[in-house]
Amino acid sequence: MAVISLMWMARSSRRECNMFIQKWVSEKKWRFVKQLERLRKAQDE
Repeated sequence: MAVISLMWMARSSRRECNMFIQKWVSEKKWRFVKQLERLRKAQDE
């Protein structure tokens, strides 16, 4: 998967790369935040 996205990024414009990276990072961040919330709830109980 990573190799395919790297090849795609090499062919794409810099702006498209930035949008793709920002989307990927925000998804990872969102997942991380959700996990933190779950951990906090588990600790509160």
